[in-house]
Amino acid sequence: MMKMKGVEAVTSTSTSTSTPTSSHTAVANPSSKAVTITETKINETLSKICRWQKIHQKFESNIPFVCVTYAQTLDGMIAVCNNNNNNNKDKNNMEGATKQSSSNLALSCEETFQLTHALRSIHDGILIGGNTLFTDNPRLNNRLWPSPSSSASDDTNDNDSENLDHYYNQPVPIIMDTHLNGVMKMIKSKTTIRSVSSHNKIIICCSEDAYKTYKEEVQSVYPCNTIHLCSCKLNEQSIEMGTNNDDSGSDDDGGDSGSGKNDLVLKGGGLNLQNVLNNLRREHRIKSLMVEGGSSILSSFISQANDIVDCVCVTIVPKLIGGGSGLSALKGCDLLQQQHKQNNGIGLKGLEFDPSKITWSTIGCDCIFLASCVSSE
Repeated sequence: MMKMKGVEAVTSTSTSTSTPTSSHTAVANPSSKAVTITETKINETLSKICRWQKIHQKFESNIPFVCVTYAQTLDGMIAVCNNNNNNNKDKNNMEGATKQSSSNLALSCEETFQLTHALRSIHDGILIGGNTLFTDNPRLNNRLWPSPSSSASDDTNDNDSENLDHYYNQPVPIIMDTHLNGVMKMIKSKTTIRSVSSHNKIIICCSEDAYKTYKEEVQSVYPCNTIHLCSCKLNEQSIEMGTNNDDSGSDDDGGDSGSGKNDLVLKGGGLNLQNVLNNLRREHRIKSLMVEGGSSILSSFISQANDIVDCVCVTIVPKLIGGGSGLSALKGCDLLQQQHKQNNGIGLKGLEFDPSKITWSTIGCDCIFLASCVSSE
């Protein structure tokens, strides 16, 4: 029986002016050259995901199709943690040092980097967290996979948003920034949000309190037709004994004040993902969503994969970083502990995928794991 996520009908009315791509076609990257082996393999991946998207759309779901995708090393790391305490000169004594993760470590090879842009081309939206926005300030656009009907030339200017929009299907950037910490840091430091300059608009999902507190200040810098603030509900909070770090709970802000000590911390205080997805589908017509990271975002979505995730696409690169400097992809997600609480320790197995819906492939020097999270097609 198919897992039907959010089966309530979606109303045709919408308060948004957003018009994301209504349909996607997985075809070879058009060029004057013959289709390469890499392009063929990428298209095989896109074809599977597009088929799953069509199956999802057969049901009047009130949330988008969700694809969680990221690149990781052999030891499961997606980024490095940088020591930002410039006053701490003793490298052997890191106690009290502040760490901030960054994904600006090149992981994917050239071919799988192209796959990432191809995946962006078949989704209406691309989602990251506020901490990733502040740390990496990514453009979040598709620059490497032209649309089937385009005739993009090799000299298309990456910084020319008009040309990019004409030749390339572009996802809408979506930032999940619970308390608007990442966004406000950028505004106060007068740092331009790069994704704004490369897109007609971006969506920022935040709590109702943050929306009320910072709406006017955000819109004084970015017009409301450029940045759309989306007010969302919070998860219920519970106080537990745990490690207060920058990936605790499902709060995407990250934060860089974690002590790493066992203390009373708020768990589950981030945005309610079901409500976020409902709002994106209803208010902004986002029918398909690509979730890229960072670690807190990935952990939040994977911890609720059975309810909200349709497929997972992981690029595994032949590199090792180690736990000292590396940031785990699912650092904030303990599936076994979660299942232990739900099932009283019975039948612990983590998140398993149906072997009949798993594809392993090699693109460039990297390995691609692709799997559907839906129980039946």
